[in-house]
Amino acid sequence: MSKRKDPLEGENTPDRVYFATGMMLDAGDFLDEQAYHRGRLARALAFTHGTGTVAGLNVGYRLRSGAGAGAVEELVVSPGLAIDRQGRLIELRREACIRLDRWYAEQAESKDHAAVEALAQAWAAQADHGVAAAAWDGVVADVFVRFAACERGKTPAFAEGPFDALDAVQPSRVRDGYELQLILRPEDNLPQRVPPQGWPSFADTDDPAQRRRKLQDAILTGWPGNAATPTEPPALDEYPANQADRLAVFLARVVIQAAQPNPGRAPVRTPRPAPPQTDADAGAVVKIDNHLRLFIYMPQALARALGM
Repeated sequence: MSKRKDPLEGENTPDRVYFATGMMLDAGDFLDEQAYHRGRLARALAFTHGTGTVAGLNVGYRLRSGAGAGAVEELVVSPGLAIDRQGRLIELRREACIRLDRWYAEQAESKDHAAVEALAQAWAAQADHGVAAAAWDGVVADVFVRFAACERGKTPAFAEGPFDALDAVQPSRVRDGYELQLILRPEDNLPQRVPPQGWPSFADTDDPAQRRRKLQDAILTGWPGNAATPTEPPALDEYPANQADRLAVFLARVVIQAAQPNPGRAPVRTPRPAPPQTDADAGAVVKIDNHLRLFIYMPQALARALGM
């Protein structure tokens, strides 16, 4: 499926299409109508629920038998739902995978020295990568999921632009899809909790009236300075320097066991055990922390946590 730019990624004004009898309409009017309703819903989700994982989207590790004597190494993301900073719903309706062995080999064996150097810089000692579950040194990378509008179902239509064609086609549908990304983290002293929490802590306030007042003050100052242009969120710690899309949702941190690299060389990975292997196996060579991300807590979940 080819991807197209989502209208919500530009600056949107809350203008509705006004309909009148005899008015001439074109495709742009209907696109504006869709963008208005999608934009209002996204605005509400972004500022009433926030960004993060709503349900599912657990990242795991799997090593399964492949063709012949080979094996296929995968990062597996379970079905689930997230909300990005723009307020758009990102839904994985079925399991999705990243071929970890292929991803690593493409960079370790690249003829581009910058790619090999980036892999080497992403190597971190156990104490520096912020994953409590990892008992080894290795290459650190983060898993992100981003919204992608995917064209589907071509159908005959007039050609766009300065063209004259009798067989022009356009997509008949645009699906709200997604794209998984595995991004290296070459920084020193990676943060223990990647996405910042937008609300203050109330742990130091015992008086209910003071807690209520503190929460109200947070609400009164909670409208961000970039609210009019949410397509340009600030550069936060969850985004590496080489991450261009600052609307993607952070899911998990991955530590790939590897030896400390020699100068100018890529880190050498530890040999894999025989398949099948999962992230729950003691012999796995990849550790994943799913708890650094931001979660969106549903009212029912909060009620159960409070014993209600």
